[in-house]
This record gives sequence, C-alpha cells and structure tokens, in this order.
Amino acid sequence: VIFPGGAPGTYIALTADATAPAAGDTTLTSELAANGFTRALSTSYTHTAATASYSISKTFTCSGGTTTINKVAVFNAANGGRMPFESAEPSPPTLVSGDSLAQTVTITI
Repeated sequence: VIFPGGAPGTYIALTADATAPAAGDTTLTSELAANGFTRALSTSYTHTAATASYSISKTFTCSGGTTTINKVAVFNAANGGRMPFESAEPSPPTLVSGDSLAQTVTITI
C-alpha cells in the first residue's frame, strides 16, 4: 500500500500483546524492540501482475528470553510511520533463544 505522499508498507513489526486487532488501531500495542524482534524491513516482496494482493516476508531470530508472538503489523517506516495492516497470529508461536520465525504477511486489497 502506498499512502498519499508516503512510502509503501514494507516493514514488519511483532508484539506479544494478545489484544484483538481493531480497525481503528494506528500503532502496534507493546511493539517488540529487543531480543531479535525489532521492526524490520521485509527481505522478500512478491506480487503477481493484475492481482489485488502482495506478500512481504522477514525471518526473525530470538536472541534471548522467551516470547510469544501474538500479532504482526505492517508499517511504512522503520520508526513511527503509518500502520495500514495489523493481524492476530492464528497459532501464536512461543520462541526461545535461538528459535527463528519466518513471518510472511499477505495483503489483499
């Protein structure tokens, strides 16, 4: 998604917060910023011409502690920015140090 006068949503952020996503959310509550889960630029972007969806991906590696990932969000900036999409994890994974999470977000417009 490209916002008027803005960048496309290509950054992925995670949270352990289990509150259900709401249409009016503009920030990711308790966004993770440590232990390998800091918001990051996606490393993969895929789109098929003439379709109304695209996917972005990033693999996160837990570098300490135990964390359950309950939601993922897409932003258009590394810090701050706009959050056009937020989604609950269907089966929230619990990660310990050394575990990796390959996160793929598919956006359908």
